Amino acid sequence: MPTILAIDDDEIFQILVRRIFEPMGAEIISALTSDEGLDIASRIVPSVILLDIRLPGKIGDGWALARMLQEQEHLQNTPIVMVSASGGMGSHPPEAVEYAGYFSKPFKVDVFRDFISQFLR
Repeated sequence: MPTILAIDDDEIFQILVRRIFEPMGAEIISALTSDEGLDIASRIVPSVILLDIRLPGKIGDGWALARMLQEQEHLQNTPIVMVSASGGMGSHPPEAVEYAGYFSKPFKVDVFRDFISQFLR
């Protein structure tokens, strides 16, 4: 079963991810903080990680968390899709982190669904 790790403190986004991808057979695992996301990611190998740029937690922003996730050997081949309501790439240059895609909230649900679906096969 494909698994999506959604690391985002926006509970509405978490609900949206469930409504889109659970009917497609995906398991959704949610984390509301950067610390919780890192803890969960250290124990699983998701098909894709959806990662908010602005997150509460001690780790820092989503870019810092993305770097930490990419350093974990078991996640080397796991795509990370950045998601943010801030409308921009944040304070860190995107070149500092490898990511498979970027979505600015609000986004077109069908475009988001189609893009993420490629990682669930």
